Amino acid sequence: MEALVELGGRAEMSKVLNLMERKMRGILNDYDYQPLPSDPNTIRWRNTAQWCRNTMVREGLLKSDSPRGIWEISERGNYSAMSLRAVFWRSNLPIYQARLTAWGLLRRKERSSQ
Repeated sequence: MEALVELGGRAEMSKVLNLMERKMRGILNDYDYQPLPSDPNTIRWRNTAQWCRNTMVREGLLKSDSPRGIWEISERGNYSAMSLRAVFWRSNLPIYQARLTAWGLLRRKERSSQ
């Protein structure tokens, strides 16, 4: 959601993912960059981000009626983005941990290390 906010609340999926990748450089690892076994043309972390987008649509944080390939924050999502920034600021939660948790990567890494 952070990348989408920085892009003005509405952007093409490729622009959102490219900005996310720049922001998460140093956090994403070799595993994240591997292609999916089911689709060798799809990078694992990008697929995870797209599934997270679907979840945010179901939760009403992103609009469901945006044109194909466009990600757009809903009114509820704008409110949530402001609230999340305030929580992260007050809690001293490291931003990298917040980003990983938001995109479902932290849980996957914890499972793979067990």
